[in-house]
Amino acid sequence: MDKVREELAKYAHNQWTGWMDYLFEKSIDNSDGTVTMPKWAVDRWKVQCKTNYEDLSEKEKDSDRSEADGMMNIFSRDEEIKKLRDYLKEVQDDIQIITIVGIRNIKETLAEALKENE
Repeated sequence: MDKVREELAKYAHNQWTGWMDYLFEKSIDNSDGTVTMPKWAVDRWKVQCKTNYEDLSEKEKDSDRSEADGMMNIFSRDEEIKKLRDYLKEVQDDIQIITIVGIRNIKETLAEALKENE
């Protein structure tokens, strides 16, 4: 679970840095080191902040769906690993039996070959 947590934290950080890059790109640099967001951006983002997901445009929903897809990829990778571990636990005894039988067959084959070469 720690691995999933770290993957999600990394994802969240990458999303935040991407957003901040975008925000600074759209903002105006002031001489005192601060930035000013343009009015169009303030107006747009204030409306979006107060809008429920269900009321967003399809384009805005698609943006949020894309974010959800990124998170789902992290969970699905973890789920696939879990399924593989569970499967390997189930077949572990079978693998050991096959290995033992295989080793016996190799020993028997070698013993027969040695007898033939005597």
